Amino acid sequence: MNTVQSYKLAVVTYKVLHRHAPQYLGPLIRVDDQPTRRTLHSTKSNRLVELPVKLDSWQPSILFAAPHIWNRLPTDVTSANSLPTFQRLLNIF
Repeated sequence: MNTVQSYKLAVVTYKVLHRHAPQYLGPLIRVDDQPTRRTLHSTKSNRLVELPVKLDSWQPSILFAAPHIWNRLPTDVTSANSLPTFQRLLNIF
């Protein structure tokens, strides 16, 4: 996947997570809520569930590519409070 495709998929993922994308995309991206001993707001994960790739069946690539790209971004990028801020930080990264 090239840089432009990764950028676009990261932006779509941000929009899905912040409910600014079409509703049908929502179920395709799942947040990985890792259990901890104590549930604190500060420990909440913004990582996505990465599914194993099954080459023998057709599945939307967003299921596999979006979490892979998202989870490799720095936390300060993925925790941006607005889309313009996210895009600016993503361009720097």
